[in-house]
Amino acid sequence: MRKAEFNVPSEVMVAFAEELVNSNLNNTITGVCDDEITIEVEYDKEESREVDKLEEILDSFRDEEEE
Repeated sequence: MRKAEFNVPSEVMVAFAEELVNSNLNNTITGVCDDEITIEVEYDKEESREVDKLEEILDSFRDEEEE
């Protein structure tokens, strides 16, 4: 079992949560800090694509924020 940890800003939380629910990945909220939550996701190698989608959501948000 692999693990990934995501720091999810409040501005993208809804989109991230929707994708997380659709992926059916095991997840746990491990921390809350100001406008951000930390989520740990457990996944198998076969589920790597779903984790990539979560990373893409955060990357898109960060790219928009930089512009």
